[in-house]
Amino acid sequence: MKRLIGCLLSSMITVSGWAEDNKTEPYSVELVKKAEAGDATAQLKLADCYSQGLGVAANKAKALELYIAASKKYDEASYKAQKLITSYELQGAAVDPEAMRVLGKLYQDGDGVKKNLEKSFNYFKSSAELGNVGAQMNLGYCYLNGLGTLADPSKALFWYTKSAESGDADAMQSLSQLYINGVGTEINLRKAFELVKQSAEKGNAEAQYNMGVFYYKGVVVQQDYSLAKEWCEKAAKQNNEDAKKLLIGIQFLDKYDKKTPRN
Repeated sequence: MKRLIGCLLSSMITVSGWAEDNKTEPYSVELVKKAEAGDATAQLKLADCYSQGLGVAANKAKALELYIAASKKYDEASYKAQKLITSYELQGAAVDPEAMRVLGKLYQDGDGVKKNLEKSFNYFKSSAELGNVGAQMNLGYCYLNGLGTLADPSKALFWYTKSAESGDADAMQSLSQLYINGVGTEINLRKAFELVKQSAEKGNAEAQYNMGVFYYKGVVVQQDYSLAKEWCEKAAKQNNEDAKKLLIGIQFLDKYDKKTPRN
């Protein structure tokens, strides 16, 4: 009988989605590594650390992101995330630009909340105007694609530029595409290359692939298959599929050149 009760209790814990080991754990490098590796229990515990300031400075925005990540396994995390969201929305979240950016992303993706592109746009805009670099990048994306607002390429260019000037690698890569395609501005391949180069050097995989393309095609730079290969290999290590495909082409040309007799 005791065994049956034990099994039933165990079943209830699993079904409810509340962590069995729900003791608080102080912030540690090991806890961070586990959370970054996708361990939902670690994500929940780390979120508690950021929420309550346990061994680390309180950071409600990070706590919210981690609760949302852990909510895929634990109802407890979902409950805590909803409490944070409600708290932020009641106080307007204006005191925390990063929290507004996180809320904007959640409403854009419908992650943990009902998808609402207009609300997402408003959060991004408020955060961007307060100087949040990530939100400036997000706002540029909204204006480019008409998400929660009317599409406006010139405003997309403005906000991408603001974010890129502050060093955001993703914004640099996105801005380069506007210059390549002449969206919201004149086509300027030289400027596009410089932006791609800066982004690639910061580790952006898409930009590293695009560096490979520039050198592969010899656009605004001298054609150089070895440099194209070098950049594509960096992108491929980050699982960029386009880079993997281009590498095959580069390797074929390299073998062809070696087999072709020189006069």
